[in-house]
Amino acid sequence: MKEVFAAAMTDAERFAQRFEQAVGFPPLPYQVRMALAPEWPGLVRVPTGLGKTAAVVLTWLWRRRYADPKVRQSCPRRLVYCLPLRTLVQQVVDNVALWLSRLNVPVFGHVAAAGSQSSERGSDSEFGEPVGVYVMMGGAVERDWVRLPEYDQILIGTQDQLLSRALNRGYGVSRGRWPMDFAFLNNDVWWVYDEVQLMGGGGIYTTAQLEAFRRRFGTCGSNYSTWMSATLDPEWLDTIDFVPYRNATWWIDLDEDDLTHPVIQQRYRARKLLYWSDFYLSSSDASRPNEYAKRVAELALGKHREGALTLVILNRVNRAQAVYRQLLAMSPNVPIRLVHSRFRPADRQDIGRAVIEMESSGGIVVATQAVEAGVDLSARTLISEIAPWASLVQRFGRCNRRGEFQEADVWLLDMEDDLDCAQPYAEEEIKEARARLRELEEVGPESLKTWRMPPPEGQVLRQRDVLDLFDTTPDLAGLDLDISPYVRDISDTDVQVYWRSIGEGPQLSDWPARPEEICNVSMSAMRDYLTAKKENRTRKDRVWTWDWLTGTWMSFRERNPVPGKVYLLDAALGGYRKDVGFDPGAWEPVSIVPSGDEETRREELSDADDPNTYQGSFVLLADHLKHVGEAAQSLMEKFQEQIPEDLRRAVVEAANWHDIGKAHPVFQERLLAGLSNDHPYRASLWAKSGRGPEYHEPQAQSCQEDSQERLAGSGGEEGPLTLLKVPDRKHFRHELASALAYLQLHDPERPDVTRDLVTYLIAAHHGKVRMSIRSLPDEIPPAADPRERWLFARGVWDGDSLPGVILPTGEVLPQVTLQLGWMTLGRGPWGESWVDRTMHLLKQYGPFRLGFLEALVRVADWRGSEREGKRV
Repeated sequence: MKEVFAAAMTDAERFAQRFEQAVGFPPLPYQVRMALAPEWPGLVRVPTGLGKTAAVVLTWLWRRRYADPKVRQSCPRRLVYCLPLRTLVQQVVDNVALWLSRLNVPVFGHVAAAGSQSSERGSDSEFGEPVGVYVMMGGAVERDWVRLPEYDQILIGTQDQLLSRALNRGYGVSRGRWPMDFAFLNNDVWWVYDEVQLMGGGGIYTTAQLEAFRRRFGTCGSNYSTWMSATLDPEWLDTIDFVPYRNATWWIDLDEDDLTHPVIQQRYRARKLLYWSDFYLSSSDASRPNEYAKRVAELALGKHREGALTLVILNRVNRAQAVYRQLLAMSPNVPIRLVHSRFRPADRQDIGRAVIEMESSGGIVVATQAVEAGVDLSARTLISEIAPWASLVQRFGRCNRRGEFQEADVWLLDMEDDLDCAQPYAEEEIKEARARLRELEEVGPESLKTWRMPPPEGQVLRQRDVLDLFDTTPDLAGLDLDISPYVRDISDTDVQVYWRSIGEGPQLSDWPARPEEICNVSMSAMRDYLTAKKENRTRKDRVWTWDWLTGTWMSFRERNPVPGKVYLLDAALGGYRKDVGFDPGAWEPVSIVPSGDEETRREELSDADDPNTYQGSFVLLADHLKHVGEAAQSLMEKFQEQIPEDLRRAVVEAANWHDIGKAHPVFQERLLAGLSNDHPYRASLWAKSGRGPEYHEPQAQSCQEDSQERLAGSGGEEGPLTLLKVPDRKHFRHELASALAYLQLHDPERPDVTRDLVTYLIAAHHGKVRMSIRSLPDEIPPAADPRERWLFARGVWDGDSLPGVILPTGEVLPQVTLQLGWMTLGRGPWGESWVDRTMHLLKQYGPFRLGFLEALVRVADWRGSEREGKRV
């Protein structure tokens, strides 16, 4: 009977039932339209406080899990929820965790680790496969989400982290990991950009351009983008490449059904009376904020109502910190909290919980733009500095948010028309907002008429930039293309910092940072920290950055910090307080965030690092190739709808060959260092090494029992294979040797796009050898006559001999003499150059599909390695 009743329900009724189960109240009309429409929404322009986040998350879950099969098939596996500020992320994460829990959906990832309902990832339950929920906010990288591309996932993060990774230059991510994030953030994904008005021109234009390029170049799986804001002007998205698509984009606005809904009516007609303060911010106040802060604090205390929430919003962190200190000194009995984006995660969460409680108990919250969006607060009194119109609309939305007060008060703090006062905004934006506000007496939603805003300034990402960014090889000076103008406004960039007890200097164990100890810092605040002095103490010589190319710490010597970079600071020299956040003027020692008991997973620490190779047990090369090939075959079965058959075969072929370069004597000597020339281990080819032969006997359960006999003679006339000791080489990359051998054994002179694709996938499966082959600046050349042997790159020398290898198919490869002529430009006796071949692949498949196939080979490699030993 229950099944018959369920079948009789309409999709709208079934969605409403799920929505109410998750959120606790029925959906609004626009939320139902979003979930059931045949199209994906491109623009959502809905006032604050009306549930845009719930609409998005539950629309994705409905289409992915509960809709009819055709809709589920077209729904992307990954929902990427992109927010402009770190302070907004945790609230979205908490809501998503709560909704999934109420719907009995098992989860894995960040939410599961935090203690919510969890499931062994990849397992089935009566509620279906689990959903991964991960946070992207800098610091040590969440690794699991890229390991499980076939599972449904919700990725929630800041625009800095998500856009930099989508551009193949992930902030705070090792170079070798860039292509993984790039691949899975540009294929089979629904991007949702919330509170677009806070993203800045650079960020907004990049989101539109990326969507245009995904459509132009093609992707694996469905891809969509949605922009949301109460003040979104659709013309902001009219970039040169996206404008043809934007004109055909479906909008969601409130319609008559929405506006007559009682909940929306109450919020839409909420009264908010507007007043102006009798003082303003002057240029002298901007440079010396204490006197101004005192007057703001006096105004807040004078207008505060006992038992209610008063919200004070300043445009800059240093002014908010100054007002907070004044309030603490002037009124110790009133609960006071400071909110901005320059806190470590645990402190930010503690403050967030306290602020939510203050809404019912009363108190004063001093904040920055961090509360403009996504923070579900409703103040009885709002005091705000004047800001651009779009920002003010969001701030007004934090006052009498649900219409629960008969009326509420909004006080505006004006400022001089001066650049120092206006920062971080433009003077013209402030003037335009002031002119509009002088005409108003109320600032509730019903009183705020539509006002078109000029498009923000910002640099536009072009097609050639996307293609250039696909190659992660640094230029000849060791530098990379600066993506900061494409991520957000040039004047609004961040770095990340963390503190450790340094002593004489940082240790290897001090890298990488853990997510819980990272603090985002503006460029200007970081410069203030570096130049601060106290009692002849300075800080600049006690700041370090990690050099991924060399795997060493570098003392900070630059004049200015670099956007997106991670800096290690000496805890003894201060710079942070739990209640104030990052504070250049604080010199008391910073408390160290203790490490948890969770398993530590070692990231690649340098270009030459291969942590997966030393995983605690010996594994024969033939076995490893077999395991990875089987993992690739299994993985490809999950993508039959998204990837054509010929490309799936190419991924499996690349997996079968991916590590044949490990047979190279240089690599084998790394695994077997310390053993004598006649040691029996040297008679076999290994893919993985234990701590040493005295601790781990080889696990020689080969998939080819007669592997040694079949390899006998492959080294030449001398008989059974014996690998002698050879000197190590800097930056040796076994995957380059693998790719060269594959290319040479498959008629490299005859045009064959499939062969070149497999060759590329083999070379790129660690993210270190990709579009070009170049030697690195400190690489040592061959000690031979340069007229005879002058080509060398990534530790491979022209003329190196690679012993024969057994493939998972049982095929025995002959010995190969490696050639590096492909690293030169133009055409030679070997056919087209490496650059010509890879550029042709880029044109044939596009950067997003090519990156996706590359990432799947690496996932298969990881899974094969997991099968062979402890987790890596």
